[in-house]
Parts: sequence; C-alpha cells; structure tokens
Amino acid sequence: MNTKTIYEQDFRLWVAETIKNLRAGDYQKVDWEHLIEEVDSLGKSDQRKVKSFLRQLLTHLLKRHYLPLPQEFHHWEVEIRNFRIELQDLFEDSPSLKCYANEVLPTCWQTALEGVRQDYPGFDFPSQCPFPLEIEQLMDFR
Repeated sequence: MNTKTIYEQDFRLWVAETIKNLRAGDYQKVDWEHLIEEVDSLGKSDQRKVKSFLRQLLTHLLKRHYLPLPQEFHHWEVEIRNFRIELQDLFEDSPSLKCYANEVLPTCWQTALEGVRQDYPGFDFPSQCPFPLEIEQLMDFR
C-alpha cells in the first residue's frame, strides 16, 4: 500500500502505519517527507498555543488591573488562572517553550494592549508594560 496515498486519504491510518514501520525498524517504508512535516508542525502548534495563551493572559491582566468594573473581577481572575494553567502544562511538557515565551512576550504585550484599547476606548491603559516581561515572574504576578 502506498503510504503517501494513505497520508492523503486516511491520516489516522497513516499514523498507525508509520508507527508500525518505525517500531519494526522498517525505515524503507516510512513516509519521511510527511513524517518530518508532521513533527515540524507539532512544534509550531505548541508555539502558537504559547503566543495565544500569553496574549490572553496579558489581556485579562490588563482588564483586571485597569478597568474599574468590579462585577467582572472574578471572571477575569478565573481566566487569568486558566491561562496560567494552560501555559504551565505546555512548559511541563516542553520546558524549552519558556525561552520561546520570553522571546514573544513583548509582541504579545503589544497585541494585548491594542486589543483592550480597541475594546475599551474610554479607558486609560499604560503604554509600557506594567507586568514582568519574564515568563517565570509573569506566571506568579498578582
């Protein structure tokens, strides 16, 4: 059976065949091109998750610290906790993602700031990040 055809027609079956061939040491039957593509996409997927969770964390920290809407405080605090848990799970699986988080934190800050300024135009938000721009400290910031 042609593994490239399997990849295009039934991804799950392709995964099962690839695992079987790798475990058996039958490397000639491995669809290396697609396997490399899939492994590469796994890393990129985790990076996208880190950026997304960081943006959301910073967005909710901004809301919680700068919007005088006490009826929303609890909701924002729950969201802050949840995004930290998601990030912590990613960091436990791949500790090197902390370095990536530190790299993208300034960009995530800018995106979060632009978002809250658009969503809440009548409120004043700081231009400079008032939160730690180091992931370890941001994870514990109150």
